[in-house]
Amino acid sequence: MTKFLALISMLALSLALSAKELSPPDTIFHYGCEGSLRYAIAINVNDDTSFTGICIMKSMNVRVVGSVVNEFGIKAFDFIYDKSDGSLELHNVISFFDKRFVRRTVKGDWKYLLAFEAEEKKDRNRKVTVDNEGTIILENVKHHIRYILSPLASI
Repeated sequence: MTKFLALISMLALSLALSAKELSPPDTIFHYGCEGSLRYAIAINVNDDTSFTGICIMKSMNVRVVGSVVNEFGIKAFDFIYDKSDGSLELHNVISFFDKRFVRRTVKGDWKYLLAFEAEEKKDRNRKVTVDNEGTIILENVKHHIRYILSPLASI
């Protein structure tokens, strides 16, 4: 009986270790078997202006392609992040985000978030926290912007 329990324990341990290899612990985004993630997103500026909606991301080899859409289905922006060189492009930006300063800030924040690793990156203007439920909070301290990404259940 004890040999059987030891064998089951070893099997469970090997499965747990192989799962860690599939999704490395050094990133905050863990793409599932289909390679996509869905988040409820809230973008708060100065605690008086907010944008809420859904963020959908898909990992495709060295690129992460995503879109941020509000509750009415109006697209705020699309993004393409290249993991190999760390570049990020914004596309189809809605008019109130489509200003040079706003685009540059949003682009920098998303680039920081998508490249973020568990070892704390040193940036005095940005801070990322992840709670136990998997909610990711990126704070841009300099411009008082908070991005809150809460995981959505799979359909």
